[in-house]
Amino acid sequence: MDYKNEIINIIGCVINGKPYSFSHDVDYKEVFTILYKQNLSEYLYYALSDKDSEKDGGKYGDVDRIIPYDIPKNVKERIVKNHFAQINLKVKQDYYSQNLFSRLEEKGVDYAVVKGEETAKYFDNKNLRTSCDVDFVYRAKDKAVVDKIFAEMGFVLEERTGYDEHYTLDGVSIEGHFGLERTEKCKDYYKDVFERMEKVGGYRYSFKPEDCLIYTLMHSYKHFSYGGDGLKTLIDVYYIAKNVSDLVYVEKETEKLGIKTFALKIIELSKKAFSNTELNEDENLIIDYMYESNAYGTIKNRIAISTDKNASCAKKRYIIKKIFPPYKDMVLLYPILKKACILLPLLWVVRLVKKLFSKKSIDKHKKGIGSVDDELIKKNKKIKDILELGK
Repeated sequence: MDYKNEIINIIGCVINGKPYSFSHDVDYKEVFTILYKQNLSEYLYYALSDKDSEKDGGKYGDVDRIIPYDIPKNVKERIVKNHFAQINLKVKQDYYSQNLFSRLEEKGVDYAVVKGEETAKYFDNKNLRTSCDVDFVYRAKDKAVVDKIFAEMGFVLEERTGYDEHYTLDGVSIEGHFGLERTEKCKDYYKDVFERMEKVGGYRYSFKPEDCLIYTLMHSYKHFSYGGDGLKTLIDVYYIAKNVSDLVYVEKETEKLGIKTFALKIIELSKKAFSNTELNEDENLIIDYMYESNAYGTIKNRIAISTDKNASCAKKRYIIKKIFPPYKDMVLLYPILKKACILLPLLWVVRLVKKLFSKKSIDKHKKGIGSVDDELIKKNKKIKDILELGK
Protein backbone atom coordinates (compact mmCIF):
# COMPACT_ATOMS: atom_id res chain seq x y z
CA MET A 1 0.00 0.00 0.00
CA ASP A 2 1.20 3.52 -0.84
CA TYR A 3 1.45 5.55 2.36
CA LYS A 4 2.87 8.73 0.82
CA ASN A 5 -0.19 10.87 1.59
CA GLU A 6 -0.38 9.46 5.13
CA ILE A 7 3.30 10.26 5.70
CA ILE A 8 2.80 13.83 4.44
CA ASN A 9 -0.27 14.16 6.67
CA ILE A 10 1.63 12.93 9.76
CA ILE A 11 4.49 15.36 9.16
CA GLY A 12 2.06 18.22 8.48
CA CYS A 13 0.09 17.60 11.67
CA VAL A 14 3.24 17.62 13.81
CA ILE A 15 4.74 20.69 12.10
CA ASN A 16 1.51 22.68 12.37
CA GLY A 17 0.61 21.52 15.90
CA LYS A 18 -2.64 19.89 14.79
CA PRO A 19 -4.07 16.65 16.20
CA TYR A 20 -3.49 13.59 14.07
CA SER A 21 -6.49 11.40 13.23
CA PHE A 22 -5.67 7.78 14.02
CA SER A 23 -6.90 5.23 11.48
CA HIS A 24 -7.38 1.46 11.82
CA ASP A 25 -6.76 1.20 8.06
CA VAL A 26 -3.11 2.26 8.41
CA ASP A 27 -0.31 -0.24 8.97
CA TYR A 28 1.75 1.78 11.46
CA LYS A 29 4.58 -0.74 11.36
CA GLU A 30 5.01 0.00 7.67
CA VAL A 31 4.63 3.75 8.22
CA PHE A 32 7.32 3.64 10.92
CA THR A 33 9.66 1.76 8.56
CA ILE A 34 9.19 4.35 5.80
CA LEU A 35 9.74 7.27 8.19
CA TYR A 36 12.75 5.52 9.73
CA LYS A 37 14.39 5.23 6.30
CA GLN A 38 13.77 8.96 5.85
CA ASN A 39 15.32 9.71 9.30
CA LEU A 40 11.92 11.10 10.30
CA SER A 41 10.63 8.43 12.71
CA GLU A 42 10.17 10.96 15.53
CA TYR A 43 7.25 12.47 13.63
CA LEU A 44 5.24 9.29 14.14
CA TYR A 45 6.03 9.30 17.87
CA TYR A 46 4.84 12.88 18.30
CA ALA A 47 1.76 12.29 16.14
CA LEU A 48 0.60 9.28 18.18
CA SER A 49 1.88 9.90 21.70
CA ASP A 50 -0.12 11.28 24.59
CA LYS A 51 1.52 14.62 25.29
CA ASP A 52 1.03 14.28 29.07
CA SER A 53 2.11 10.64 29.39
CA GLU A 54 5.75 11.40 30.26
CA LYS A 55 4.90 14.31 32.55
CA ASP A 56 2.65 12.23 34.81
CA GLY A 57 4.98 9.26 35.08
CA GLY A 58 4.63 7.46 31.76
CA LYS A 59 7.77 5.38 31.19
CA TYR A 60 9.12 3.37 28.29
CA GLY A 61 7.65 0.19 29.81
CA ASP A 62 4.15 1.72 29.83
CA VAL A 63 3.77 2.04 26.06
CA ASP A 64 -0.03 1.79 26.22
CA ARG A 65 -0.14 5.07 28.17
CA ILE A 66 2.33 6.79 25.88
CA ILE A 67 0.52 5.66 22.69
CA PRO A 68 -3.16 5.21 23.65
CA TYR A 69 -4.29 3.74 20.32
CA ASP A 70 -5.24 0.27 19.08
CA ILE A 71 -1.86 -0.58 17.57
CA PRO A 72 -0.02 -3.90 18.09
CA LYS A 73 2.06 -3.61 21.25
CA ASN A 74 5.30 -4.61 19.50
CA VAL A 75 4.82 -1.70 17.09
CA LYS A 76 4.21 0.72 19.97
CA GLU A 77 7.33 -0.58 21.68
CA ARG A 78 9.38 -0.04 18.54
CA ILE A 79 8.14 3.54 18.15
CA VAL A 80 8.71 4.42 21.82
CA LYS A 81 12.03 2.61 22.12
CA ASN A 82 13.29 4.45 19.04
CA HIS A 83 12.19 7.78 20.55
CA PHE A 84 14.14 7.25 23.76
CA ALA A 85 17.12 5.94 21.80
CA GLN A 86 17.13 9.20 19.81
CA ILE A 87 16.93 11.24 23.03
CA ASN A 88 19.81 9.25 24.51
CA LEU A 89 21.92 9.70 21.38
CA LYS A 90 21.25 13.44 21.42
CA VAL A 91 22.40 13.70 25.05
CA LYS A 92 25.63 11.89 24.21
CA GLN A 93 26.15 13.97 21.05
CA ASP A 94 25.75 17.16 23.08
CA TYR A 95 28.14 15.93 25.78
CA TYR A 96 30.96 14.96 23.43
CA SER A 97 30.52 17.84 20.99
CA GLN A 98 30.51 20.46 23.75
CA ASN A 99 33.64 18.87 25.20
CA LEU A 100 35.25 19.00 21.77
CA PHE A 101 34.23 22.60 21.14
CA SER A 102 35.53 23.69 24.56
CA ARG A 103 38.92 22.23 23.64
CA LEU A 104 38.84 23.98 20.26
CA GLU A 105 38.19 27.25 22.10
CA GLU A 106 41.16 26.61 24.41
CA LYS A 107 43.42 26.05 21.40
CA GLY A 108 42.12 29.10 19.54
CA VAL A 109 40.70 27.09 16.62
CA ASP A 110 37.99 28.72 14.50
CA TYR A 111 35.05 26.36 13.99
CA ALA A 112 31.38 26.26 13.06
CA VAL A 113 28.66 23.67 13.54
CA VAL A 114 26.94 22.79 10.26
CA LYS A 115 24.17 20.59 8.87
CA GLY A 116 21.82 18.87 11.38
CA GLU A 117 22.91 20.45 14.65
CA GLU A 118 22.92 23.92 13.10
CA THR A 119 19.57 23.39 11.38
CA ALA A 120 17.91 22.14 14.59
CA LYS A 121 18.06 25.60 16.18
CA TYR A 122 15.36 26.76 13.74
CA PHE A 123 12.90 24.01 14.77
CA ASP A 124 10.11 24.61 17.27
CA ASN A 125 10.81 21.15 18.72
CA LYS A 126 14.52 20.36 18.35
CA ASN A 127 13.86 16.66 19.06
CA LEU A 128 12.28 16.44 15.61
CA ARG A 129 15.61 17.23 13.93
CA THR A 130 17.58 14.07 14.61
CA SER A 131 21.10 13.60 13.25
CA CYS A 132 23.21 10.48 12.81
CA ASP A 133 26.33 12.51 13.52
CA VAL A 134 27.63 15.93 14.51
CA ASP A 135 29.24 17.96 11.73
CA PHE A 136 31.56 20.90 12.16
CA VAL A 137 33.92 22.78 9.88
CA TYR A 138 37.37 24.17 10.63
CA ARG A 139 40.34 25.55 8.72
CA ALA A 140 42.66 23.01 7.07
CA LYS A 141 45.67 24.64 8.74
CA ASP A 142 44.32 23.50 12.14
CA LYS A 143 44.00 19.84 11.14
CA ALA A 144 46.92 18.61 13.30
CA VAL A 145 45.49 20.37 16.38
CA VAL A 146 42.02 18.93 15.76
CA ASP A 147 43.40 15.42 15.21
CA LYS A 148 45.27 15.63 18.52
CA ILE A 149 42.15 16.76 20.39
CA PHE A 150 40.15 13.83 19.01
CA ALA A 151 42.93 11.43 20.05
CA GLU A 152 43.09 12.90 23.57
CA MET A 153 39.32 12.47 23.93
CA GLY A 154 39.57 8.81 22.94
CA PHE A 155 37.87 9.04 19.56
CA VAL A 156 38.74 6.48 16.88
CA LEU A 157 39.37 7.59 13.29
CA GLU A 158 37.00 5.58 11.09
CA GLU A 159 37.53 7.26 7.75
CA ARG A 160 39.65 10.04 6.28
CA THR A 161 39.15 11.71 2.90
CA GLY A 162 40.62 14.74 1.22
CA TYR A 163 38.01 17.02 2.78
CA ASP A 164 36.92 15.51 6.12
CA GLU A 165 37.57 13.02 8.89
CA HIS A 166 35.04 10.74 10.55
CA TYR A 167 35.58 9.92 14.24
CA THR A 168 33.54 7.72 16.60
CA LEU A 169 33.36 7.09 20.36
CA ASP A 170 30.68 5.51 22.55
CA GLY A 171 28.18 5.32 19.68
CA VAL A 172 28.70 8.99 18.79
CA SER A 173 29.89 9.96 15.31
CA ILE A 174 31.54 13.34 14.70
CA GLU A 175 32.68 14.54 11.28
CA GLY A 176 35.22 17.31 11.06
CA HIS A 177 35.22 19.05 7.68
CA PHE A 178 38.14 21.11 6.44
CA GLY A 179 36.43 21.57 3.08
CA LEU A 180 32.69 22.23 3.22
CA GLU A 181 31.68 21.36 -0.34
CA ARG A 182 33.73 19.86 -3.14
CA THR A 183 31.49 20.05 -6.22
CA GLU A 184 32.53 22.25 -9.12
CA LYS A 185 29.56 24.55 -8.57
CA CYS A 186 30.57 25.62 -5.09
CA LYS A 187 34.21 24.81 -4.36
CA ASP A 188 35.18 28.46 -4.99
CA TYR A 189 32.07 29.83 -3.27
CA TYR A 190 33.00 28.00 -0.05
CA LYS A 191 36.76 28.28 -0.46
CA ASP A 192 36.89 30.09 2.89
CA VAL A 193 33.52 29.32 4.42
CA PHE A 194 34.23 31.52 7.45
CA GLU A 195 34.00 34.58 5.21
CA ARG A 196 30.33 33.69 4.72
CA MET A 197 29.69 33.36 8.46
CA GLU A 198 29.62 35.63 11.47
CA LYS A 199 31.42 35.11 14.78
CA VAL A 200 28.93 34.28 17.52
CA GLY A 201 31.28 34.04 20.50
CA GLY A 202 34.83 33.00 21.23
CA TYR A 203 36.13 31.15 18.18
CA ARG A 204 32.73 29.85 17.09
CA TYR A 205 31.12 30.98 13.83
CA SER A 206 27.65 30.48 12.43
CA PHE A 207 25.71 31.05 9.23
CA LYS A 208 23.06 33.76 9.18
CA PRO A 209 19.63 32.24 8.35
CA GLU A 210 19.99 33.31 4.70
CA ASP A 211 23.38 31.63 4.31
CA CYS A 212 22.22 28.56 6.24
CA LEU A 213 19.37 28.25 3.75
CA ILE A 214 21.72 28.68 0.80
CA TYR A 215 24.06 25.99 2.10
CA THR A 216 21.16 23.61 2.81
CA LEU A 217 19.87 24.11 -0.73
CA MET A 218 23.35 23.68 -2.21
CA HIS A 219 23.83 20.46 -0.27
CA SER A 220 20.41 19.22 -1.38
CA TYR A 221 21.22 20.08 -5.00
CA LYS A 222 24.25 17.81 -4.72
CA HIS A 223 22.12 14.96 -3.36
CA PHE A 224 19.50 15.42 -6.10
CA SER A 225 22.28 15.33 -8.70
CA TYR A 226 23.64 12.06 -7.29
CA GLY A 227 20.48 10.04 -6.73
CA GLY A 228 17.89 12.03 -4.79
CA ASP A 229 17.17 13.67 -1.47
CA GLY A 230 14.57 12.92 1.20
CA LEU A 231 11.64 14.74 2.79
CA LYS A 232 13.91 15.66 5.70
CA THR A 233 15.54 18.35 3.55
CA LEU A 234 12.15 19.79 2.61
CA ILE A 235 11.35 20.14 6.32
CA ASP A 236 14.76 21.74 6.98
CA VAL A 237 14.14 24.28 4.22
CA TYR A 238 10.67 25.02 5.61
CA TYR A 239 11.96 25.85 9.10
CA ILE A 240 15.03 27.80 7.99
CA ALA A 241 13.10 29.80 5.38
CA LYS A 242 10.65 30.96 8.07
CA ASN A 243 13.59 32.81 9.66
CA VAL A 244 14.87 34.38 6.43
CA SER A 245 14.17 38.07 6.02
CA ASP A 246 16.17 38.73 2.84
CA LEU A 247 15.00 36.35 0.12
CA VAL A 248 16.43 38.67 -2.55
CA TYR A 249 19.90 37.90 -1.18
CA VAL A 250 19.12 34.16 -1.34
CA GLU A 251 18.01 34.49 -4.96
CA LYS A 252 21.13 36.47 -5.89
CA GLU A 253 23.54 34.05 -4.23
CA THR A 254 21.87 30.91 -5.55
CA GLU A 255 22.03 32.46 -9.02
CA LYS A 256 25.81 32.82 -8.57
CA LEU A 257 25.92 29.12 -7.71
CA GLY A 258 23.81 28.20 -10.73
CA ILE A 259 21.00 26.69 -8.64
CA LYS A 260 18.45 29.52 -8.53
CA THR A 261 15.63 27.59 -10.23
CA PHE A 262 16.23 24.58 -7.99
CA ALA A 263 16.37 26.75 -4.85
CA LEU A 264 13.19 28.72 -5.51
CA LYS A 265 11.20 25.61 -6.42
CA ILE A 266 12.28 23.74 -3.29
CA ILE A 267 11.58 26.78 -1.07
CA GLU A 268 8.09 27.15 -2.58
CA LEU A 269 7.41 23.41 -2.27
CA SER A 270 8.48 23.44 1.40
CA LYS A 271 5.80 26.05 2.13
CA LYS A 272 3.05 24.08 0.38
CA ALA A 273 3.84 20.41 0.96
CA PHE A 274 2.75 20.09 4.59
CA SER A 275 -0.09 22.64 4.65
CA ASN A 276 -2.83 20.91 2.63
CA THR A 277 -2.13 23.25 -0.28
CA GLU A 278 -2.83 21.81 -3.71
CA LEU A 279 0.37 21.03 -5.61
CA ASN A 280 0.87 21.32 -9.35
CA GLU A 281 2.03 18.42 -11.53
CA ASP A 282 5.74 19.23 -11.25
CA GLU A 283 5.54 19.66 -7.47
CA ASN A 284 3.79 16.31 -7.09
CA LEU A 285 6.53 14.68 -9.13
CA ILE A 286 9.22 16.21 -6.89
CA ILE A 287 7.39 15.07 -3.74
CA ASP A 288 7.08 11.54 -5.16
CA TYR A 289 10.79 11.55 -5.97
CA MET A 290 11.77 12.71 -2.46
CA TYR A 291 9.41 10.20 -0.85
CA GLU A 292 11.01 7.36 -2.82
CA SER A 293 14.57 8.57 -2.16
CA ASN A 294 14.77 7.60 1.52
CA ALA A 295 17.06 10.01 3.40
CA TYR A 296 19.90 10.54 0.91
CA GLY A 297 18.87 9.05 -2.42
CA THR A 298 18.95 5.55 -3.90
CA ILE A 299 21.37 3.59 -6.05
CA LYS A 300 18.78 3.11 -8.80
CA ASN A 301 18.21 6.87 -9.06
CA ARG A 302 21.96 7.50 -8.95
CA ILE A 303 22.31 5.34 -12.04
CA ALA A 304 19.23 6.69 -13.80
CA ILE A 305 19.90 10.39 -13.24
CA SER A 306 23.46 10.14 -14.58
CA THR A 307 22.36 9.56 -18.18
CA ASP A 308 19.67 10.26 -20.77
CA LYS A 309 20.47 7.02 -22.58
CA ASN A 310 18.77 3.63 -22.18
CA ALA A 311 18.91 1.49 -19.05
CA SER A 312 21.47 -0.93 -20.45
CA CYS A 313 23.98 1.84 -21.17
CA ALA A 314 23.32 3.46 -17.79
CA LYS A 315 24.00 0.21 -15.91
CA LYS A 316 27.26 -0.46 -17.79
CA ARG A 317 28.45 3.10 -17.20
CA TYR A 318 27.68 2.86 -13.48
CA ILE A 319 29.46 -0.48 -13.04
CA ILE A 320 32.60 0.78 -14.82
CA LYS A 321 32.61 3.94 -12.70
CA LYS A 322 32.20 1.93 -9.49
CA ILE A 323 35.16 -0.29 -10.41
CA PHE A 324 37.30 2.53 -11.80
CA PRO A 325 36.28 5.82 -10.14
CA PRO A 326 37.78 8.93 -11.79
CA TYR A 327 40.86 10.58 -10.32
CA LYS A 328 38.83 13.47 -8.84
CA ASP A 329 36.86 11.00 -6.70
CA MET A 330 39.78 8.73 -5.84
CA VAL A 331 41.98 11.59 -4.63
CA LEU A 332 39.38 12.41 -1.97
CA LEU A 333 39.60 8.86 -0.65
CA TYR A 334 43.37 8.56 -1.12
CA PRO A 335 45.02 12.01 -0.77
CA ILE A 336 48.42 10.43 -1.51
CA LEU A 337 47.40 10.56 -5.19
CA LYS A 338 48.08 14.31 -5.12
CA LYS A 339 51.78 13.47 -4.76
CA ALA A 340 51.85 10.18 -6.68
CA CYS A 341 49.09 9.88 -9.28
CA ILE A 342 50.93 6.86 -10.70
CA LEU A 343 49.43 4.87 -7.80
CA LEU A 344 45.90 5.24 -9.19
CA PRO A 345 45.72 1.72 -10.78
CA LEU A 346 47.01 0.11 -7.58
CA LEU A 347 44.51 1.99 -5.43
CA TRP A 348 41.67 0.95 -7.76
CA VAL A 349 42.61 -2.65 -6.89
CA VAL A 350 42.87 -1.86 -3.14
CA ARG A 351 39.46 -0.24 -3.13
CA LEU A 352 37.89 -3.07 -5.14
CA VAL A 353 39.26 -5.74 -2.79
CA LYS A 354 37.76 -3.87 0.20
CA LYS A 355 34.38 -3.71 -1.54
CA LEU A 356 34.43 -7.42 -2.38
CA PHE A 357 34.52 -8.25 1.33
CA SER A 358 31.30 -6.28 1.94
CA LYS A 359 28.47 -8.65 0.98
CA LYS A 360 25.85 -6.19 2.20
CA SER A 361 27.22 -3.48 -0.10
CA ILE A 362 27.40 -5.86 -3.07
CA ASP A 363 23.80 -7.06 -2.55
CA LYS A 364 22.58 -3.47 -2.23
CA HIS A 365 24.24 -2.46 -5.49
CA LYS A 366 22.99 -5.56 -7.32
CA LYS A 367 19.43 -4.75 -6.22
CA GLY A 368 19.80 -1.10 -7.25
CA ILE A 369 21.25 -1.94 -10.66
CA GLY A 370 18.51 -4.50 -11.27
CA SER A 371 15.80 -1.90 -10.55
CA VAL A 372 16.86 0.47 -13.34
CA ASP A 373 14.73 0.50 -16.48
CA ASP A 374 13.97 2.96 -19.28
CA GLU A 375 10.88 4.27 -17.46
CA LEU A 376 12.97 5.20 -14.41
CA ILE A 377 15.45 7.03 -16.62
CA LYS A 378 12.59 9.04 -18.18
CA LYS A 379 11.31 9.93 -14.70
CA ASN A 380 14.77 11.09 -13.59
CA LYS A 381 15.17 13.12 -16.77
CA LYS A 382 11.89 14.87 -15.97
CA ILE A 383 13.20 15.72 -12.48
CA LYS A 384 16.44 17.03 -14.00
CA ASP A 385 14.50 19.24 -16.38
CA ILE A 386 12.10 20.59 -13.74
CA LEU A 387 14.86 21.48 -11.27
CA GLU A 388 17.49 22.30 -13.90
CA LEU A 389 19.99 19.85 -12.46
CA GLY A 390 23.38 19.74 -14.14
CA LYS A 391 22.95 23.05 -15.98
